[in-house]
Amino acid sequence: MKTLLSIALIFFFFGCKPTHKKTEEKWKTIEVGDYLFDFPQDFKFIEEQGVDSYVGKIKGDDITFEFDFGFYSNDYEETIDEYLKDGDWRSSIPFQFMKDGITYDHKNMPKVEIINIRPATAKDNPKNKKYDFVAECKYENKKFNYPISIPDDIKNQNCRVDTIQNVYRKIVFSRDTKNGITGIYLTKMSGGKALSLYTSNLTTEQQKTALKILGTGRLKRQ
Repeated sequence: MKTLLSIALIFFFFGCKPTHKKTEEKWKTIEVGDYLFDFPQDFKFIEEQGVDSYVGKIKGDDITFEFDFGFYSNDYEETIDEYLKDGDWRSSIPFQFMKDGITYDHKNMPKVEIINIRPATAKDNPKNKKYDFVAECKYENKKFNYPISIPDDIKNQNCRVDTIQNVYRKIVFSRDTKNGITGIYLTKMSGGKALSLYTSNLTTEQQKTALKILGTGRLKRQ
């Protein structure tokens, strides 16, 4: 009796595959430009006609990704850090120091030095104003503060930026899954063509699946 029970247990443990293995087996690899992604089995690759880039869709039962692989692929909205570093707010500061009777261009704009950028506090926000950061600036030996409001399009998206396999990677996902995009931008640090792969109009659960897919993105072996 004990022998039969032992044999039964051996067949049970070795005959059943772990649940996570079954889940992994339902995914497949799809090549998009210079990159590889893993998708559930229901997704199908659809190539389309592009003008100056390689474009198409990867369509599943309830999620559709669009992709653009080329020199002008969309790198999405700036991150908050990118906006603070290169945003158009910087070019607005010198206007307050322009003098009448002088014609200005990029060569003789008032020179404003940005010393530091810090988060705004309650004291920095007058009534009915909502500033996110304050730039501490200097012009002709005089210091002053310049308030910065981060655009809603930037504030309403989450963003992860890093590098992998000498590739710059930006993953964006909107806080409002229905009205924003969830996507990835990949470009080699050495330059060349870039890939944008994105989807939109998702439920919370669909966004989780989309982010899992985007997280598998990797450079294919050259």
